[in-house]
Amino acid sequence: HLLQEMISHNGAAAFAKQQGYTYTQIGSWWDPTRNNPNADSNLKTPREVTLLGNRLGVSDFEAVILRKGILQTFMGQDFKLGSFVVYGTTTIPSDKLHAQSALYQLDQLKASAATTGKPKFVFAHILLPHPPYVFDANGGSAYTEKDRSEKSLYLQQMQFTNARMKQILSALTTSAGQQTSQPVIMLQA
Repeated sequence: HLLQEMISHNGAAAFAKQQGYTYTQIGSWWDPTRNNPNADSNLKTPREVTLLGNRLGVSDFEAVILRKGILQTFMGQDFKLGSFVVYGTTTIPSDKLHAQSALYQLDQLKASAATTGKPKFVFAHILLPHPPYVFDANGGSAYTEKDRSEKSLYLQQMQFTNARMKQILSALTTSAGQQTSQPVIMLQA
């Protein structure tokens, strides 16, 4: 709990906000970095449940209960988690949710390069190349690569991650040329 508080109330974001920056959090599927109460906007990975026509946000724990619990057996209408619709007792593989989350975050991070005239602080905790290994080097599906070693799968996903990050950095630095100051970009792995 203490570490989650430190993440939510981190000094870098507080300093940026004091300097007039807008703070955007591009949340991961991991609850401690999924949402930040201090952010001006939270772009969350699609983790909503549509249940009987109502859209509800769910935590990791609730998503597992809904995907694997008995509730699915008794549901008469579509059960939707993210962009996956579940019927009856079918479950959504966590690797597909991991892939969906990562692609959403990468797209949102690249879109954050658009200039707004106001300085911005963007935080994104992208869980790549964190397992499960869902991408090959070209961004294709690694789901069928069950016969490959974990090291090989990791390296493939790392190559995909590096290529996407290079595209994002290029977009960030290109859009910076239209501004009076250069961006400060921190990557941590």
